[in-house]
Amino acid sequence: NFNGPSILMIGRHQERNLFAASRFNRKLFVSWFGDERLPVAWLDWLLQTPDGRTLGRGQIQTGQVLQGKSERIGTIELALPAVDKAIKATLHVTLSAPGVELKNRWNYWIFPQVKPKDHGNLLVVDGLDAKALQRLTQGGRVVLLGHKPLAATKMSFQIGIAGRPGGNLATLIEKHPLTDRFPHDGFCDWQFAPMLEGAVPVQFNNLDARFDPIIEVASSYKRIRKQALLFQWRVGNGRLLVCGLNLDKTDPAAAYFRYLLLDYAASNDFDPQTKVSLKELTKITKLKISTPQQQPETDKALDPSGQLPKKK
Repeated sequence: NFNGPSILMIGRHQERNLFAASRFNRKLFVSWFGDERLPVAWLDWLLQTPDGRTLGRGQIQTGQVLQGKSERIGTIELALPAVDKAIKATLHVTLSAPGVELKNRWNYWIFPQVKPKDHGNLLVVDGLDAKALQRLTQGGRVVLLGHKPLAATKMSFQIGIAGRPGGNLATLIEKHPLTDRFPHDGFCDWQFAPMLEGAVPVQFNNLDARFDPIIEVASSYKRIRKQALLFQWRVGNGRLLVCGLNLDKTDPAAAYFRYLLLDYAASNDFDPQTKVSLKELTKITKLKISTPQQQPETDKALDPSGQLPKKK
């Protein structure tokens, strides 16, 4: 499909996340290195979900293409359906002519446009501070979007080069009530590409805490780093959810994942099994819990000035 003398290509090939009920528009190209010029051909395309549901299909007649040329051969346009939950769809393309058949396919993910909810019981922060620790001590729920003050290493979607100690080689998504609502195949495919650019997985090598990530980043074996992009802790009676993904609201996948993240953190499903004591957390973060100021008591039952003097 992608490695041969002649291949089919698509424009904006890195943009795989789509908003539901929007227009899908992609230009198609052929890189032709046959024995002679490519004659007039037919280009058939099909956008289909894994369960066989057809979202769109069509056929385009192409012109001739000279040998050794890359030419635009057509444009796919269709209206995407409205959906109430995210779905995956694959675009299948076949170019046919006498003695010629080229095929390729690309995965896309379609996300509903969701409106933010009011989760009054959540404290959402971009860095843990004394206020967040105080909320945890009171049995509250805290969502950390980022890593501070925990140690982290910035990453990208680009896979590491084989044999080099730097970079990352894989991702792993655990089965979990949160990730079960987001379409994936057990790893971060192209739907995660914008979220992994500039992401900050927390480093657990020097943390005195159990490594039990929901989304893990696997480093090179030459420099092993235990890295978590998404994990949760129970801190005393409080609950902490940490997400190091880049949740840019302009990306359909990131906007939807943020919606699911906060919805999960406010639900009864948010039940971390990994426990970290408040003492351990303050040691890890090197933060101190602020002490609430004592309020003066204005309703004392005992008024010393109204008491009988003590006998000598």
